[in-house]
Parts: sequence; structure tokens; C-alpha cells
Amino acid sequence: MQTIEAYRKEIDAIDDQILKLLNERMDLVKEIGKAKQTSGTAIYRPEREKEILDRLKSLNKGALNEKAIDAIFLEVFAVSRNLEFPEKIAFMGPEGSYTHQAAESRFGAMGGYIEVSSIEAVFHALENGEAKYGVVPVENNTAGAVGTTLDCLGKFSSKIVAELYMDIHHSFATVCEDIKKN
Repeated sequence: MQTIEAYRKEIDAIDDQILKLLNERMDLVKEIGKAKQTSGTAIYRPEREKEILDRLKSLNKGALNEKAIDAIFLEVFAVSRNLEFPEKIAFMGPEGSYTHQAAESRFGAMGGYIEVSSIEAVFHALENGEAKYGVVPVENNTAGAVGTTLDCLGKFSSKIVAELYMDIHHSFATVCEDIKKN
């Protein structure tokens, strides 16, 4: 059995290879971005990302599960899109809200985010060209369909290009020492 230090040296060598390969991938992404900009092709293509994820999952024979593959490659895709063409994403704020979390899960840590105060403001940001993409809730398990979003989809020229399902978990916290049940 090797020592921890020996394992770490092997991991460092693998990390070096991963970094080299990611940079090679990003060089190709930049070229694709140039081609997309001259041809007018959309930068964000969720169907292509799904195709890649499905292919990678079918090839996987290692310790990574499907959620891990999604998490790693969705961030790679997000970085790639930002190298192709940096884009602004409007979301109903504040930062840390569920729509912000959804936006970051789809567009990654490098996304240019615009926090707005309402669902309708997201649509206005899209209409005015302030943002290329907007993230809004369409339905939730408390109230079902989100009427404001549905109204805005009818009122504005924006269209849905992708959907994301999120598990929502709430925690209740207090500094009170005496909590009474009713």
C-alpha cells in the first residue's frame, strides 16, 4: 500500500492532465464561438449538452454517478458558453434565491447575472436586451403554475429554451429558546 503522499502525487499528475485537456477543450470552444457568431447560431444549445451528458453517462465505468457527471460537465458547459460569448442572465432576486440557484446551476459560476425584483422585470430585461437569458419559476409544488410567468410568456416575445427541475428544501431557524407548539 502506498503512502498518502504517493497517492497525492498521482492525483496531482492526473489534475495536471485534466487541466491541460480542459484548456484544449476551451481552445476549441473559442473557435466554435467564432463560427457561431458569424453564422448566427445560438450559443446555448441545451439539446447538445443533453446529448453529451447522455453519451458520457453511457460510457462511464467508474466511481462517478450520474449526478456527479451532470455537476462536473454542466459547469464545464457553462464556462464554455462564457468563453464562446459572455452573456447576461436575468433572474428574480435576491442573490441566493431559488431562481438565482437555478440560474447558477444552468449557467455556472462565471455567468453574468442581473438581479431583478420581479418575474415581469426578468421579461423586461430580455425585451430591452439587457439580458440574453432569463430564469423564472413556471410552477411550484405549493401553488402549482406561476400565473405571472404564464402571463408574461403570453405578453412578451420571449420563449422557453430549457427547463430545470429543482428540489426545494426549507429550514426553519430561530434564536428563541422557548418554542411553543400550537
